[in-house]
Amino acid sequence: MLRSSRIMTVSAAVATAIVLSVLPAAATPPRAGATYTGHIASAPSSQDAVHFVVSKNGHWVRGMRVGPYELSGSCGQGGPPPSQSSKPARIKRGKFTAHVVYRGGGDVTARATVTGTFLRKGKEKGVVTAHRFSDSCVVSLPYTAHAK
Repeated sequence: MLRSSRIMTVSAAVATAIVLSVLPAAATPPRAGATYTGHIASAPSSQDAVHFVVSKNGHWVRGMRVGPYELSGSCGQGGPPPSQSSKPARIKRGKFTAHVVYRGGGDVTARATVTGTFLRKGKEKGVVTAHRFSDSCVVSLPYTAHAK
C-alpha cells in the first residue's frame, strides 16, 4: 500500500471515530419483561426514584412511578406521599412518553411527563418534567435507569 493510501485510510478512520463519538446514543429495543429502576439527577433523595416495567412483548411501559412525592425541586414539599397512577405508554423505535398523575385527597395535585430512550446493555435515560398545581411549580430533570 502506498504511503498516501495509508494516510487516507487512517484519516478516514479517525474522522469516523470522531463523528461517532459526538453522535447521541442510538435507541434500542428494551429488555422485554424487565423492571427498570433509576434515579433523577439533582432531585432531593425523597423524590429521586424512577420505576417502571416493560411488557413481556416489549411494546409497552407499564406502572410508571416517579418519587414517592411529585418532583418539586426547590418549590417545597410536605405531607404524606400522594397516590400515583399512569396508563401504559407505547414504545416506538426504542422511545416512549409516559404520564403520571398524582392525587392527594382524591384531587389531582400534580402531573409528570416522563420521556425515555432505551440504550444498549439494559440502560435507559430520559427526562422527567413535573408540574405541581398548588403553586404552579414546573421542574424538569434528567434521569437514568437500568434493567433489573
